[in-house]
Amino acid sequence: MTKPTALKMLEGNPGKRPLNQNEPKPEIESQPPAPPAFLDKAAAAKWVELADILHPLGLLTAADHDALSRYCTSWAQWLIAQHELQKEGLTAEAANGLTHQSPHFHISNKSVGVNILFA
Repeated sequence: MTKPTALKMLEGNPGKRPLNQNEPKPEIESQPPAPPAFLDKAAAAKWVELADILHPLGLLTAADHDALSRYCTSWAQWLIAQHELQKEGLTAEAANGLTHQSPHFHISNKSVGVNILFA
């Protein structure tokens, strides 16, 4: 997939290829968009933080709302899992006394798209 022209320009067009002058440009709202109502408190806070950074750069349009919502939700899930891991550690003890990987470790990795295999 081709990198958006706005990103190439921010990076100084390192490839020195001609910039696409006919690239579709979704309309940019006059103000950073408010977070969707379905986001929890942590995800909504991340939305506001990122919208305040991306909007002035012209990198947040209506076409980006779904992707930003998914990212903020994943980030909030990761944050919860990280807090639990800090409290409980990477392993947990089962009722039978055996030690196993904390389910929060799996949630943390899945929420940021990391797949780690253990032998």
